Amino acid sequence: MARNPGHVSISRTSLYVLAVIAVVAGVVGTYLSIQHVQSITGLYTGLSQVGSISFNEQGVMSLRLTDASSSFGNITSNNSGVCVVTTEGPVMSGINCYKTGGPDPMTVNNDGNLNITVTINATGFSLGTGGGQAFKATEGAPGICALSLASSYVSLPSSTPALVCDQLKFSDGVDDLTIDIRLTVGEDLQPGNQTENVTLWACLAGSGSCP
Repeated sequence: MARNPGHVSISRTSLYVLAVIAVVAGVVGTYLSIQHVQSITGLYTGLSQVGSISFNEQGVMSLRLTDASSSFGNITSNNSGVCVVTTEGPVMSGINCYKTGGPDPMTVNNDGNLNITVTINATGFSLGTGGGQAFKATEGAPGICALSLASSYVSLPSSTPALVCDQLKFSDGVDDLTIDIRLTVGEDLQPGNQTENVTLWACLAGSGSCP
């Protein structure tokens, strides 16, 4: 049969060889592609940098008198013995006397962020024969004072401060104390205005450095 000059004949063997070459080339190309992807992946997952975040929380010790004064108003004795009045009592209350002032305790707030120990003293004033003064503290909520609390009347000193509360907490809502004062007034006290200064001291709870 005459060959067509424009037609190139490829033998079956040649086709097999070309097919094998194509397959090998495809496998090699796929392998190289996989290796390239792995090298890129390794580049992104194999590197890291470590940073840091830091801060320093500052401790603040602060004591605030939210009600810094107590007034008994006028005290009138009936001359039947020493007069006893407290800032807890209502108007016209008292023993052997009466006062015109109503309940009027002092209020103390721990507005820092540390537990504190609170102590108290006063400059003192004349209360006549047999006279004296005392204080007591009441928690705004149970457990505000974690350790010792002067929950019943104790003498209010004019020198070394007395303990009011050991470990007064600082969280809002559990950081308030009320301080009531009791006065004992002698029958021989002369009429006139009487005023004294009361000082509340604060120190870091457990430090042992309170006045």
